[in-house]
Amino acid sequence: MSDCPREPEVAAALANGAVAEELRRHLAGCAACGEAHSVALDMRYLADRLSAEPALSAASMWWRLSLRMRREKARRAEMPLVWMGRIFYSVILLMAALLVALVPHFSRNPAAMVGVGVLIALSLTVGIALWGWSRSKI
Repeated sequence: MSDCPREPEVAAALANGAVAEELRRHLAGCAACGEAHSVALDMRYLADRLSAEPALSAASMWWRLSLRMRREKARRAEMPLVWMGRIFYSVILLMAALLVALVPHFSRNPAAMVGVGVLIALSLTVGIALWGWSRSKI
């Protein structure tokens, strides 16, 4: 393909946004200028499209990444407490079953009644602490 001496004129006309009628007739007959015009229009279209889309700033991307990392760390920190809660509720169920099984024997052994009372008091305080933790925001 040969170069046309009027290609810079075509580029300048596209930059100004107005193509004169005489230049339009030249574009219809000159393959080099027609291709330059077509490529320039495509480039302008792409540039307009890219400038219209809002790009995320580095600061917002950094903020999103740090927020995600904080959430993941909080989730990892919660896991031992979640398992502690599960174990606690399992122990409570076992204690209740043991208490139901030993109710007839308590009247003969007051020390057993005191021990069970202490276990119930400790279980209640741990249960209240776990309940409060589950309702709090991290």
